[in-house]
Amino acid sequence: MEWFSRNKAAVAGTALTVLSVVLRFLASDQTPHPTGWDGYYYVMQVHSWITHGYLQSPDFSLIYPFFTVIAWIVGDVILAFKIGIALLSGLLVAVVFGSLVKRNIPLSWVCILCAYLVFSPLTTYFILQFPKNTLGLILLLVCLGSTNRVVMALFFIATIMTHRMTGGLVMIGGAIYALKYIPWKWIVAGIVVVSAISLLPGIIHISDLARLDNQFTAIPHWSPFEFYQIFPNSLSPLFKADLVIVSVLIVTSFYVVIGKRKTMPLTSWILFTIACISIFPFFKFGAGDIGQRFFLIAPVIFIMLMPHVEWNPRIQWATAVVIILLATFSFESYKPNSFDPPNERYRYIVEKLETRYNHLDYPLVIAHNSLAEMIIFSTDFDALNWLPPEDMQPRHVLRLINGVNYPDLRKYLDARDRMKLRPIASGYFALPEDAWQRLVAAATKDNDPRVMAGIFGGSNPMDKRPYYLNKGKIR
Repeated sequence: MEWFSRNKAAVAGTALTVLSVVLRFLASDQTPHPTGWDGYYYVMQVHSWITHGYLQSPDFSLIYPFFTVIAWIVGDVILAFKIGIALLSGLLVAVVFGSLVKRNIPLSWVCILCAYLVFSPLTTYFILQFPKNTLGLILLLVCLGSTNRVVMALFFIATIMTHRMTGGLVMIGGAIYALKYIPWKWIVAGIVVVSAISLLPGIIHISDLARLDNQFTAIPHWSPFEFYQIFPNSLSPLFKADLVIVSVLIVTSFYVVIGKRKTMPLTSWILFTIACISIFPFFKFGAGDIGQRFFLIAPVIFIMLMPHVEWNPRIQWATAVVIILLATFSFESYKPNSFDPPNERYRYIVEKLETRYNHLDYPLVIAHNSLAEMIIFSTDFDALNWLPPEDMQPRHVLRLINGVNYPDLRKYLDARDRMKLRPIASGYFALPEDAWQRLVAAATKDNDPRVMAGIFGGSNPMDKRPYYLNKGKIR
């Protein structure tokens, strides 16, 4: 008992970390596929690195070495992805737990807050959908919690090298910190280092400001409600309850900050700035939009702002136990059928593609996001969810069409090109790119709004690969 009394914080933190790992692995293992709309992108990247020695898409992020090491150990890239996001979940809980304990908050209250993180379906959604963001958030929190400037600088750089979103946030925090504590000569040196890092493809860069185009709205919104609006029929009762809890956290935290604004340390002000960004009411808030992506870090950031709250210790421990019991059910609030792409359908399309076409005849396939990554991972075809490179002959490129009706396709194809059009799955058709370009030209001349909406509606890649993705392309 004496040993437990001395080490109860370590025991509690370890238990919560392990529980988070187990539950998030169970959440991801509800499907044989990697979770998230970018799941096969990560799997594709790691598989390419292990098999060919390079990343399929130039994208320098620390998430790929993380997943690759696990893949080398377990020998299965998809299993490595699931283990990796489970470990990220545990690391996130461990970092938050350690940060709160360092602030001398009573252990019972720390356990309540971290038990909530283990329970939170919103946090599960964030981790399973956006593992790169998750690793970036972990590094950001370690950076802000460090008291050693060398360690802080290392994690500052690591955060920038992991993900653009958290890289931008840590740069905002770094600017606030630097203006108060760091001499100008070191600030200039830091700017030079960050500028040099930005030359690597995939790292935050001034050209990334293009991502903010059309990402704002004039009508303010409440982020938890907007998230509910994205999945009105897919959220479990526990997920809906979590959105209410997040709302309470937000309101409570703002009340606390107002009351303690004169005594708050600089780190808390940086966290509060990030918290305000995470629920900024004028961000566009649709699936995948900047508002949704920032909001997903809100539960973690607002927990970091929660102060010491005076409750009866027995009530605090009882509350923590109740939340942990709920956590053992909440992992099922992640519903792959609702939150992930239709991977089984995509797998069928990939099988038909391999059966009917030869990758030597069509070395490149144009397909929409998620399907393109599965094609690369599962076949010998290369794939792209943008227009083909200008230096590639379109007759050697195969396009998978979705969202355009068969009669409309036949209408705008001449007799020769109609012979090349082949159905490949329900709603999907295959056509050489040169024939597709002729179809688009004919349809554009006719300018039928319905057909044009199908062609340019998002299921058929029609944009050039932007600079902020193409920067530094090595292949």
